[in-house]
Amino acid sequence: MILSVTFLMVSLGAVILVSLMLMNQRSGVQELDLLKDHLSSYLAIQKETATAEAERLAAEEAERLAREEAERQKALEEERKRKAEEEARLAEEKLLKEHPYLGAEITYTLPSGDQVLDRSIIETWLTDNGDGTYTRNKEAWDKHIAEYVDQMAQITDSVGCARTFGATGLGEITVAGSSYYGWEIDEAAEAEALNKALMAGYKGTREPVYLSREAAKTSDNYGVGGDYVEVDLSRQHLWLYRDYTCVLETDIVSGLMDERHYTPEGIFWFITRETNATLKGERLPNNTYSYEVPVAYWMQLTDDGVGLHDADWKWYFGGEEYIWNGSHGCVNLPVDVAGDIFNLTSYDTPVVMYYSQSFELRPAPPSDLDNYYAALAARQAEEAAKEEEDDEEDDTQEDGQDPSADPNTVTDPNAVTDPNAGYTDPNAVYSDPNAGYADPNAVYSDPNYYGDGTEYTDGAMY
Repeated sequence: MILSVTFLMVSLGAVILVSLMLMNQRSGVQELDLLKDHLSSYLAIQKETATAEAERLAAEEAERLAREEAERQKALEEERKRKAEEEARLAEEKLLKEHPYLGAEITYTLPSGDQVLDRSIIETWLTDNGDGTYTRNKEAWDKHIAEYVDQMAQITDSVGCARTFGATGLGEITVAGSSYYGWEIDEAAEAEALNKALMAGYKGTREPVYLSREAAKTSDNYGVGGDYVEVDLSRQHLWLYRDYTCVLETDIVSGLMDERHYTPEGIFWFITRETNATLKGERLPNNTYSYEVPVAYWMQLTDDGVGLHDADWKWYFGGEEYIWNGSHGCVNLPVDVAGDIFNLTSYDTPVVMYYSQSFELRPAPPSDLDNYYAALAARQAEEAAKEEEDDEEDDTQEDGQDPSADPNTVTDPNAVTDPNAGYTDPNAVYSDPNAGYADPNAVYSDPNYYGDGTEYTDGAMY
């Protein structure tokens, strides 16, 4: 291109020079000089133009070459990157084939929120050989899994733990934990399940294996959800909620406030639900029960027999009835309400029971079994005394003496002479025929029983 421009300029200059020579023959010297000046200016402009064009063309060429070099370098870099990625992929495939658990990513859905187990944690359970490979020691691996599950259990398990609860009309209170309601991870089973999931390279969500669950996550109404029964043992009142709305409430009578009969607080499930059941007391050695009472609706909460049921022998509910005329621990309900509660609840309905006020418990009276054995011992003592008296009387008659003349002979006017006297009633436990549990409606005959020794005549046993 530069040679073409130069040739053009030279040719043009030659033409002009020839023209000038011809003109020089016809014109004067002055005109010739003027033409020479114009020609010089023209040639200078043409030279500058040719130089600029050459520079422009050279710059474009350099830019083209640079662009081609950049593209070549980019292609080389992409090829190197592709090869590196392919090598890394193959190495990763080989690594995951040997250690599939490194590819696992497990999101645990816990009551308190999600927790992720991924490679960043799993790698710490292995020995890094420093060359991109790992060694898994089974003993150490099993220990790490057990520790991880135990850590989850520590932040999740709530069985037996006190908890916050939103009490009706009171706001947040603390409710004592119960022996079986709450979250509890089966650590041995979960460690085994987690190991299997890791060895399979599992990616996804899972729940731990639970021994016990709550009705809802902690964030859902303190873990009880929207359907539950609430019982305030201090206010002697029950509320039943469906979908977070109270649909039923009633006064109740709970257990006597002594160390044996008071109603326990906590959160419970229904473990038995029956209609037309018979509640039985302690089994006595004579194969009878201390009491047997039929009820229309029985909803058991604890293993030792505390539950909710109708009580048709009760005519008054609420207030302080429970303090001196309470049950043996159950929550007594009006007959017309018990059936509604039974029909509106299920095994999955949690029952929250609490004392909103402080309380003191009286010492527990003897149990029915204690009374049985005490009465049996008293009867045996009476029979032994009677037998000894009869022996002494026989000895005296053999000696021909009048027993009434012997100052050492004492006749007990209260001695039991009827062989059928005493304990033919399987429900009787006291030697006094007027004491005990014959009247199912009997209550404490004297509210000061615990202070002055008045006889314990509790008939409210359920």
